[in-house]
Amino acid sequence: MDNIQCPKCSYIRKETDVAPDWQCPLCQVVYAKARTLSGGHQVELPSLTAPAEVPKGAGSFGLKLMKLCIGCFVLLVLFFAYNIHHKFDSTRVETSAVLAPDNGVIIYSTSRCGYCSIAKKYLADNNVVFQEYDLDTSEKGRQDFAKLGGWGVPVIVVGDKRIYGYNEKTLSNLLRSKGLLR
Repeated sequence: MDNIQCPKCSYIRKETDVAPDWQCPLCQVVYAKARTLSGGHQVELPSLTAPAEVPKGAGSFGLKLMKLCIGCFVLLVLFFAYNIHHKFDSTRVETSAVLAPDNGVIIYSTSRCGYCSIAKKYLADNNVVFQEYDLDTSEKGRQDFAKLGGWGVPVIVVGDKRIYGYNEKTLSNLLRSKGLLR
């Protein structure tokens, strides 16, 4: 078999190709020229024609639908990520619905929360007196937590301000502004 090079894609036909001799195995184009076979016989091949092309826009509905679904999914993920981050942004200090007595500190926590333990240790290490409500055992703590709109722990109230989560820098700044930390 002669090595035939496709006039359209320049693919060189191999012995192992299974496409008919008159068609390119790669781009499926039909060869246009007559060729001479090894026995000296000439075979006239049909004129060069490209395979039937898909009209523009045909089949694009599924692609557009897939892109739309992916776009909606990405927007949904971003929406929830933003809202969760905004809800638990521990760098945000807000006015609290529950006031700590005598401009003090209240921490709403659970015994199994690592950040709660770190926050309580930080307060204790800095000699800041605080009142703790364990949400697993305190009914008043659960009621106050609901008033604060808490979703996660710890929620730390300093005077009339609250912080969701634990961020040492934010907590330090708030404690200093209330005169509770030097």
